[in-house]
Amino acid sequence: MPDEKIWVSQLSYKKIVGIIRAYADFGASGKIADIAKKGKIDKQVVSHASTFLISLGVIETDRIKTHKKITYKGRNLARALQLVDPDKIKKCWAELIRDSPYYSLLPKLKINTVVSKNDLIDAIFKSSSAEFGSRQNRSGANSIIDILCQSGCIQKIERKSKYLVVLNALPPNLDKLPLDLQPSLEKFFEDHPDFSRCAFIMMPFSDSKHYEEFHKKFNDQIFELIKEICLAYDIKALRADTKYYAEDILPNIKTYMHGCELGIAIFEKFENKVDPDPETEVYNPNVSFEVGYMMALKKPVLVLKDSRVSDLNSDLKSKIYNNFDKQQLQETIAPAIKKWVDKESLI
Repeated sequence: MPDEKIWVSQLSYKKIVGIIRAYADFGASGKIADIAKKGKIDKQVVSHASTFLISLGVIETDRIKTHKKITYKGRNLARALQLVDPDKIKKCWAELIRDSPYYSLLPKLKINTVVSKNDLIDAIFKSSSAEFGSRQNRSGANSIIDILCQSGCIQKIERKSKYLVVLNALPPNLDKLPLDLQPSLEKFFEDHPDFSRCAFIMMPFSDSKHYEEFHKKFNDQIFELIKEICLAYDIKALRADTKYYAEDILPNIKTYMHGCELGIAIFEKFENKVDPDPETEVYNPNVSFEVGYMMALKKPVLVLKDSRVSDLNSDLKSKIYNNFDKQQLQETIAPAIKKWVDKESLI
């Protein structure tokens, strides 16, 4: 929803919470005047908040257009607010934010960077039709910041009017992911709540005796190196055999491709000591498949190519890649990862 304008409520977070509780207490579908009366809140205040709460998915318009009612997610939030349960409040707000225009509110700000409150307010007004100079609108902007904090999208830095942006830390809505992968992805997100900082490492693989004898040791070596380099940038490198989330190979690999927000692919030359003919050079098709799959998901992918590999598959020729030297792994891979991290604004 990148082009959808967000709604600025002109109300404080405290008032918004009070109106949510009023809708929950009213229970059934009803007119705004009746809900305001039940909650002992001014009718105009409830009316103005309603558009904002609809955009968040807390309430919805009933079949009778003049009637509003609280949604299932809104009711869960109201219950968590009533119990003053911080973990449940965070989870409920996160679920609401994830499916609303507010999730794409800060696309221009780098993830895991510190921003000032003024920068956040500026981003809010750039994404809305509200007038920047109005005091009421600034109050509404502050309430949006409070909600983003409650949801875990941003974190306030103690004693400073600054915030850490962690917008992509919300797990995707499982309902919008492939049905057959939902059970395995649910487990993946439980293990990796920081999935936005997870990189799936795509490497040649084979169950042949030749692979086990000549290539597995090198693959393990290069994986450990990449894992160490990524760690310096707060990125967690994962391979499909880090943990098995599905019994079959392909569903397990797809779980990692959907679960990780980043990808690093390794194209290497297999030295076939049984048949040293250079014409038997193998690229292993699993890497090409995985790169194409992650690119289709519009996820950032770094392609690292063994300098001895003469060329990539035709579908990947247009993809910018970085050569690495098998004899100088640290010296050639570390700069390539740093360049990619900078390009994708991962720090």
